[in-house]
Amino acid sequence: MATAPSSDPRGAPTVPDMPGVAAHKGRALMAVAVMMATVMIILDKTIVNVALPHMAGTLGASPDQITWVLTSYIVAEAMVIPLSGYLARRFGRRNVMLWSVGGFVVASVLCSQATSLGEIVVFRFIQGVAGASVIPLSQSLMVDAFEPEQRGRAMAFWGMGIMVGPVMGPILGGTLTSALDWPWVFLINLPVGALTLLVLAATLRHEPRGSGRVDVLGALVLALGIGALQVMLDKGNIDNWFQSRFILACAVLGVALVGWFVARALTRRDAVVDIRLLRDRNLAIACIIMFVFGFGMFGTLSILPLFLENLMNYPAVDAGLLLAPQGILSLVSMGLYARLNSTLPPRVFVMSGMVFSALGAWMLSGLSMQAGPWNFVPAISVMGFGMGFFFVAISTMAYATLPRESTTEAASLYNLARTLGQSIGISIAATLQTRYAQAQWDMLGGHINAFNPAVKQWLSAQGLSLSDPRAPALLGQLLNQQAQSAAFLQVFALIALSFLGLIPLALLARGVPRDRWGHGEREKAD
Repeated sequence: MATAPSSDPRGAPTVPDMPGVAAHKGRALMAVAVMMATVMIILDKTIVNVALPHMAGTLGASPDQITWVLTSYIVAEAMVIPLSGYLARRFGRRNVMLWSVGGFVVASVLCSQATSLGEIVVFRFIQGVAGASVIPLSQSLMVDAFEPEQRGRAMAFWGMGIMVGPVMGPILGGTLTSALDWPWVFLINLPVGALTLLVLAATLRHEPRGSGRVDVLGALVLALGIGALQVMLDKGNIDNWFQSRFILACAVLGVALVGWFVARALTRRDAVVDIRLLRDRNLAIACIIMFVFGFGMFGTLSILPLFLENLMNYPAVDAGLLLAPQGILSLVSMGLYARLNSTLPPRVFVMSGMVFSALGAWMLSGLSMQAGPWNFVPAISVMGFGMGFFFVAISTMAYATLPRESTTEAASLYNLARTLGQSIGISIAATLQTRYAQAQWDMLGGHINAFNPAVKQWLSAQGLSLSDPRAPALLGQLLNQQAQSAAFLQVFALIALSFLGLIPLALLARGVPRDRWGHGEREKAD
């Protein structure tokens, strides 16, 4: 007999606990709202990048100063993500989601009205604080709202927002900045956020608020420690890493505070983050894999646009469009996973995603300055196809062996690993590209001399000679292009190897009960 949909005391419609027509409708609407919130948060990380030069001109900031617009947001997000589980326990997921989305929208409007660098840095920090809990809570809501046999499809649907956001950000940001002005990269959140709030308010159930003490000192120490590490990662390459006293201080402070928190949390029941959940092998392995995978996934997303824009001279919007196949093929593989997840365990899809991602990165490492758009599309598409498989399957595997009441805490740990992996991946990729470019410059520069006939031949083709005063400038420009190009290709090759190196780690995951990765009888995968 069907169970009537439940409702809270105030009469708001809710997502029913039991399956049925009404339950499926409620869950579907909730899933759409959750994905809208996820897309809005993810999109905001990359949509701003394209507008930075315009913002610098308007706000009177230097190129180095304007990057604090990005850093302040990333640091705030990293500091609050670990606290998401506690906030959800204390105030209820529905309340935290509504306040997070609402606060994010208000902060977005404030960012659009900023008149100085200090104002927008503060408003971006508030925006990061407000939106930090959305992704871990949205993931835990999706895990809890769907039965285990439907969870693969739910994660595939939710993962679409995670994968599409970074690809669509530069396209949308470039279009809004060119057609209107930079404040619109923030104002676009107003209609999207308002609609998301309405649907979330209508579909999320009221949950009882928790009680009890919490280790406030430990929470503060953890937030400060992660914030210090995040500043180190975001500014390290710009400030020459540990040659800077500021970066060194951030590293020492971050490691010391996080280490102190871990030691403290292991001995306290009121710790703000239950790191003992990492005793679950699948969650621990998923966090490690996602952390390391960040180098390849987010490193590629950060340096590929630079390769296309700075070396290939693509406009920002065109570069974004060229990256679109990555997002499209990610959607294709996620949809395929939703259909096939009942036939194979998640770790098979995780490893398949790694192989496809490695193949795409290896294809990128074989390109050159003469490559055209259709040389990039196959490599980008193959990588996107693999990332779609990987991302959904690793999310499914992370929660498969956990009790339902632990999913919110686990989501905080998992998404913290993703956030830190993202920052480390971007930092490592940028640092390696800089170091490789310098090494290539030194190596190639040794061949540019008056005794090399190739140099004379190239100058002759340009209508110049060694005695022409324009020759050194042109040769220097060519040398820089070749050194930068070779460095990018080396980084892509290293990214391919990093993907392959994770495969043995995936094999260590526990077998997941069949009813938790697809339709079928309750039997072990192994």
